[in-house]
Amino acid sequence: MLKLDQREYSSTLIDKITFAGTSSGSGAKGARALEKLARLKISAMEVMRITHQIGDELLRQRECDAALHQRRELKSTNAQPVDIACVQVDGGRIRTRAAGQGRGVHDHGWKETKVAALWRMEGPTFALDPHPEPLRCFLDQEHVAPMVREIKRQRSEHPARDGKTAENTDSKQRT
Repeated sequence: MLKLDQREYSSTLIDKITFAGTSSGSGAKGARALEKLARLKISAMEVMRITHQIGDELLRQRECDAALHQRRELKSTNAQPVDIACVQVDGGRIRTRAAGQGRGVHDHGWKETKVAALWRMEGPTFALDPHPEPLRCFLDQEHVAPMVREIKRQRSEHPARDGKTAENTDSKQRT
């Protein structure tokens, strides 16, 4: 993948140098880590030079792949298509604070998180939808009404999540 040629280090060693350079945060820390963990004596400048070269190669490859993808010419990496794919998405809220402000909380607030998972699954497949109609429980108004009320109750308990203040919610309910 790295397409290395005419370099004085093996591709395995280049991979270790690049990993040390990117994960350590500086060439000097990367060089110290390589000396300690791999017994490789290499200068900080050399760590950064190699790390930048590999980064540039990977960036060019990514841009090439993106262009191929946009033209729908990118080859699939799967030898066999996936029979069943499951995509799960979720969101939530996390407390945040301003970065670089030292100890304590500065400019606190909430941010939305977005999480997704893609699963390759196995199981029976069907030519037609095995359940083309909604489940009976969702057609039963006595069953659905409490669920809707619960969703509405949870939403009204947390109006800040929707970007609404209590005043806006109250004024809309009065009109």
